[in-house]
Amino acid sequence: MQRTLLIFSIAALLCMTTLAAPVMGATLTVPDDYSSIQAAIDAASSGDTVLIRSGTYTLSSAQIEVNKPDLTIIGEDRDSVIIESGDEGCFILRSGAHRTRLENITFTSCMRVHVDTGSSSNVIANDVFLNPTYEEGGLGIYSEYNTIRDNVISGATGDYSGVSLSGNSNIFENNSIRDGSSAGLTIYGENNTITKNSFINNAYAGIEVYSDGFNPENNRIYLNTVTGNGAPATTTGTTPPTTISWVSPETIPYTYNGTSYSGVMGNYWGSNYAGADAGGDGIGDTPFAIPDSLGNDTAPLMAPFGNYFGGGTLSTITVSPGTADLTVGGTQQFTGTGKDGLGTPMSGISFTWSSSNETVGTIDGNGLFAAVGAGSTTVTATNGSVSGTASVSVTDLVAPDLVPTAISAGSPTAGNATTVTVTVRNAGNADAGAFNVTLLANGTYSGKAAVPSLKSMYIRDVDITWTPAMSGAVNLTAVVDAEGAIVESNTTNNALSTTVSVAVQGLPDLRFQALIPNGNHVFAHEPNKITVNIKNTGTADVGAFNVSIVTGDGFNGTIQVEGVAAGSGVSYPLPSIEDPTLRSIGENVTITAVIDPENATLDSDRSNNEVTVTKSVIGNGFKGKRWTEGSDLTTKRVFALRGNLTYSFGDSAYHSGYEPWTARTVNWTAADHPLPASADIREARLYVPYCWDKDNVMAGNFSLDFNGVPLDYDAHYTDRKGWGGYDLPYGMFTYNVTEQFAENAANVATLHKTVADHQVSTAGLLLAVVYEDPAEPERLIFLNEEFDNLFAHEALYYVSVEEATAFAPFTGATIDLDRVQSADLITVVPWAAGPEGTLIFNDQTWYTVWDHGGSGGTGETSGTQVAVDRRDVSDYLQAASNEAAIQGGPDTQGSTSNLCASNAFLIIEYADDTAAPVANFTANVTSGDAPLAVQFTDTSTGSPTAWAWDFENDGIIDSTEQNATHTYTTAGTYTVNLTVTNADGSDSEVKADYITVTSGGSGEAPVAAFTATPLTGLAPLSVTFTDASSNSPTAWSWESRPSGTDENWTAFSTNRNATYDFAAGAYDIRLTATNADGSDTVTETQYISSSAGAKRLATVQNGTVSGDLYVGAYGGWSSGTSYTTNTLNQTFTLPAYTDVQWARLYTVVYAAGTDNRTGTATVRFDGNGDGTYDTLG
Repeated sequence: MQRTLLIFSIAALLCMTTLAAPVMGATLTVPDDYSSIQAAIDAASSGDTVLIRSGTYTLSSAQIEVNKPDLTIIGEDRDSVIIESGDEGCFILRSGAHRTRLENITFTSCMRVHVDTGSSSNVIANDVFLNPTYEEGGLGIYSEYNTIRDNVISGATGDYSGVSLSGNSNIFENNSIRDGSSAGLTIYGENNTITKNSFINNAYAGIEVYSDGFNPENNRIYLNTVTGNGAPATTTGTTPPTTISWVSPETIPYTYNGTSYSGVMGNYWGSNYAGADAGGDGIGDTPFAIPDSLGNDTAPLMAPFGNYFGGGTLSTITVSPGTADLTVGGTQQFTGTGKDGLGTPMSGISFTWSSSNETVGTIDGNGLFAAVGAGSTTVTATNGSVSGTASVSVTDLVAPDLVPTAISAGSPTAGNATTVTVTVRNAGNADAGAFNVTLLANGTYSGKAAVPSLKSMYIRDVDITWTPAMSGAVNLTAVVDAEGAIVESNTTNNALSTTVSVAVQGLPDLRFQALIPNGNHVFAHEPNKITVNIKNTGTADVGAFNVSIVTGDGFNGTIQVEGVAAGSGVSYPLPSIEDPTLRSIGENVTITAVIDPENATLDSDRSNNEVTVTKSVIGNGFKGKRWTEGSDLTTKRVFALRGNLTYSFGDSAYHSGYEPWTARTVNWTAADHPLPASADIREARLYVPYCWDKDNVMAGNFSLDFNGVPLDYDAHYTDRKGWGGYDLPYGMFTYNVTEQFAENAANVATLHKTVADHQVSTAGLLLAVVYEDPAEPERLIFLNEEFDNLFAHEALYYVSVEEATAFAPFTGATIDLDRVQSADLITVVPWAAGPEGTLIFNDQTWYTVWDHGGSGGTGETSGTQVAVDRRDVSDYLQAASNEAAIQGGPDTQGSTSNLCASNAFLIIEYADDTAAPVANFTANVTSGDAPLAVQFTDTSTGSPTAWAWDFENDGIIDSTEQNATHTYTTAGTYTVNLTVTNADGSDSEVKADYITVTSGGSGEAPVAAFTATPLTGLAPLSVTFTDASSNSPTAWSWESRPSGTDENWTAFSTNRNATYDFAAGAYDIRLTATNADGSDTVTETQYISSSAGAKRLATVQNGTVSGDLYVGAYGGWSSGTSYTTNTLNQTFTLPAYTDVQWARLYTVVYAAGTDNRTGTATVRFDGNGDGTYDTLG
């Protein structure tokens, strides 16, 4: 009877309120429910589990992606669930994947796991990575707050490591990394904990700390076993980190050789540590010096860490799940976990499985239980003398049994909505249809949520929103299916109660963690991204709010933040906004950010809601110089001759800065520059590129001789990154060696460096020679040079492929396209190792163009490390405005590239032509109304090089363009004359009465008129003028001048309707309208008034007075006739008073008119009424 009353009371409440909550906690099985792992992940919702059955899964695409939170992806058995890929496949946790669990899977055949930036709080556990081939190993962690434990990484063959740890604040525990060809673990990030791992037999090093361009500080590394590696630990970078800890952060109790101790513990270094243990406590007596100045392990272990905690000895076995309720025909996958005496999970433990009652169910060697009859049985996992058990109950009854198993209300506060999560389990052996979950608070209905269905043996979290009315202890009761919609096997377990404590409402406290403009730099000539990092240090969550961003040079924007939980920071990716302001190098810009400027939140402390940073605008040297106020690869020489260009590197090679030297020679043989016997050297130029000038060698400690003659450089081109790490000088010297060059003989250049050990790397030396010889074809040769360091990498260096571009415009001569036989473009690109980079010539594009072919390794002496590309561009050639672009595009593997642009040569070969040209032309139109615009096109033959157009045949040359445009404004008939010329003569074509122009109008001149808006306002005042002239004018001229002056008129537009911005002042406006029949002008004086704006009122006197304030205000009066002297009187009648503490008299005098005459005003005042006036200043 009591249950019936409860149902009725709830039914009455349901008439008033209907709530819904998301359904969570489903299990999606592969391949039972979905044919592929990706399909199951795509179908899953937050809170679901993707169960992967035993089998080998070969990826059909390059990767598996997870981009949603709170998924569990688990294999049925680690050794039998295998994911492989024929190419470099990847299991990626994208930025939307938080709190993901990835467990019990073997990855092999090029597969790897990648945790993307922005993803966080994931668990990767009990997985195996066999023979990963990716350069950063089988596991790459690029985000924060992840746990990586109990994994095995074996046989990695990538260039860098078995595991790459680039993120911050991660826990890396109880993993085994062994038998790799490089490093076991490479650490790029900071504040990570690396403990209880084994790094064994890795060829390069057990642990690599990568500080070159990264900040791997504050990492804690202890209780690890590091043996058999190429080096126990090493660093990459010129400056090793200084705050790595190689011992435990606090004392640890342990047992060694049967004796208990407590102390700080380091790592086991195997044979690399030769210290003694005189006290026998298992801790070395002397510190172990970590290689590469990485610090000291002050408590090195004398044995692997497992020997100190019962490690290596199986102590307990845990079977999961501990209980299982099945129906006949059902299955349950059990897993066993072996742990040592410290409770640490052990890897490589195998189990023997058994069922105590095989009439109820059987279990195979992999732990898969099959229910065959009703009853109970015990499942046991055994290894030697150690075993663990789980209980199984099998029933025949086919009916659902809905049971609320848990109520979670978080930390509720009075007056604030909170989410109550009720966990419901269907313990029956039949699926359940739709039902409700109802929430009672102290017996009062507080909400409900609908569940559409729940499969047998599945659980689901049901969310119900509840707003506590008051603080204190509250009894919450969850009732499943209070309406009795489901026929269940057991209705006595449909309610669950718990008591929660409701706190007094707290307050948020929002404060800045950081204000970061574009990677902590403001770059010139591009928009900059401004990012904020905010934390709520208060005791209450806060909803959505705004952050205002204001820069000192005018940008004002708003970032919308969705909300921040108490004690948490904003979610990744961090909120940001793009500031589109384009700035110049050297400017200073202040950026001020204010949290919640509208005061929309109940922030407990607003004093910490504002932060300001000041940044100097810099050029990003990895961009092309058009983005950094630098120079293109400009044309330095143009040669029009019968001759050619030859170039060679001789025996030059790349030399690393680590090589000590003070003098070095480069030789060219006669065969390097084969010249005709009759050749005349027009110019010889030597190019010396360099990079990584760590000791500023090239700024004043470098010199060069050519054929024994000391030379000053002709040009010194430089470039550098300009910010952050790797900010080292790059550049190129250019020498004019024309006088010293020996024709058809050996030539030698000697390089001198003042200090042998000063570091600078030089590439191959290019010697280019332009010669003239009558036997050669006629050629036009352009030599362009500069030096531009390009690095396309948006994530690290904020440089897009388009921005990593150097341009080489070819100027100084016009190309005769009719005579071109061939056109060769030669581009010289130091340090292009690919193939990589993109070449663009007049909008034609080629990809992966340059490859110097050398190894690129430090100390290389076999190659120049300068790539040269030569190709025919005659199909894309223009008469003028030819331009090449060298772009740091991706290489053949799709990686970003770093290369330099230094030279571009363009060689045009002409066919011989000895005939004078024959003039001819066409026009796109030969008749029409004035104004008539005519496009004339030259159709002359014989390769003319000059053109002279006379559009009225009046003897006056109107244009020298090859193809010209002329506008006829007056009606009439016109004869057109074109004269063309080349080196062999000239010719003229005269077309009589070729163009006929009619008036096309009314036969009347226009009558000018206009309107404008606005006529007054604050400066700068933007005014729009509208033509209102009659009789169809065809041309307009708008002019202005300051009112009341005789200044010249200033034209500001020739459009029919014009817009112009006026500075402060008054202006006259004049419009002249014209057509074929004449023109007319209209003038408006004192027409536009642009005000400088009001000034702020200033406080001139204040204080405390006794009494009152009298104000006598009187209207204005006129002085009367202009240019005369007038006297005006005003009497003030004050109320009775006993004392005047202060008094002020205000007069406003102004003059109206259009001239510039000067007037004066004198004010005299009789304050005591005695008839005597004092003149006021």
